[in-house]
Amino acid sequence: MRVISSAAELAPVDRMDGDAGMAIDRLLPVARLALDRAGLAVADIDLIVTLSLSPDRLAVDPAIVGPRIGHPMQRALGAERAYLFDLMDCSLAKALHVIDVFGWAQAYRRVLVLRSEMGTGLDQSECGSLRIVDGAAALVVVPDGRSRLASAPIAGVAPLVFALNPHIRHPLDIKACLHFTPPVDFLPRHGQAVEAALERVGVGVARHVVESWFLENGGTSCAGPFTLPLALSHFLAEGDSGSLVAVSFDPFAPGIDAASIEFGGGQDA
Repeated sequence: MRVISSAAELAPVDRMDGDAGMAIDRLLPVARLALDRAGLAVADIDLIVTLSLSPDRLAVDPAIVGPRIGHPMQRALGAERAYLFDLMDCSLAKALHVIDVFGWAQAYRRVLVLRSEMGTGLDQSECGSLRIVDGAAALVVVPDGRSRLASAPIAGVAPLVFALNPHIRHPLDIKACLHFTPPVDFLPRHGQAVEAALERVGVGVARHVVESWFLENGGTSCAGPFTLPLALSHFLAEGDSGSLVAVSFDPFAPGIDAASIEFGGGQDA
């Protein structure tokens, strides 16, 4: 798989409130920017793949819990000829590998990968230092069937739990409470799993980008699943190209996924 363009935007912390708007309003310009950076029109896209953990505020009305962001984005972009599917809460690294295998097998030449998160409807007070951050990201990728994937579990860690609110009465009510209680030595275990996944993916000394899901040293923000799109945006803006390993945290396994990708060089490289 080759990533030929990337665009990403994190929402400022002070905008994460009940009046934060709709995810599609943030994602649509980011998707258009990624297409523009790739030198492609919407009609050039064969496949749209979307990811999101967020339960609401994705589409056009805060009273709708869902639908997933894919079909509203397809309609808003006017991508009538693109096949579409949602990978929901799959890690980004695993999603890129799945897209590469599926896209190559089905002869999809240009794929638009969209990630959106809207934490307005989530109570994250029981998550410790873990944060699902608000943001939007878009990657344009060209499948080649050559990506590699490896995973490593984080032993002794209970999965992230979405406890749905059974008493929703208003569109701005909390939709779910998140629970994540890692052990005190979680970060060393996380680091060990990252090293194990990198070793298992078997691509030598390729550089890697590790997602940051956890607040550190009293910080107020982290990039979460937008870490890789932000890094790729920087690399591509600098004219950089090459190989890297995307390293994602899967909070539901819990574990680390690592996928090898190429980036840069244009759509015909």
